Amino acid sequence: MTKKEFRKKFNEEVRENNKLIRRLREQALSCGAFDITSYENNYRLPKIVITAILTECARQWKPFDDSAKKEVKNLEHFLC
Repeated sequence: MTKKEFRKKFNEEVRENNKLIRRLREQALSCGAFDITSYENNYRLPKIVITAILTECARQWKPFDDSAKKEVKNLEHFLC
C-alpha cells in the first residue's frame, strides 16, 4: 500500500464514521439517558456524548485478530 492509497482508504473510513457519529449523536439526544436542560451551556455534555460515541466507534471497528490488536496497541503509544 502506498501513502496515497492509505489516505484514500482512511478518508473513506472517516466519511463512514462521520455518518455513524451523526446518527449516534441524534440517538443520544433522543434516548432519554440525560436531561439536556440540566447542563450548562459549555462543552461538558458534548464531550461526554463524544466520548461515548467514539467508544462505540472503536468497539465497532476493533480488529479481530491478535496481530492487528498488537499493532493498534503499539500505534497508540505514538499518538499520545
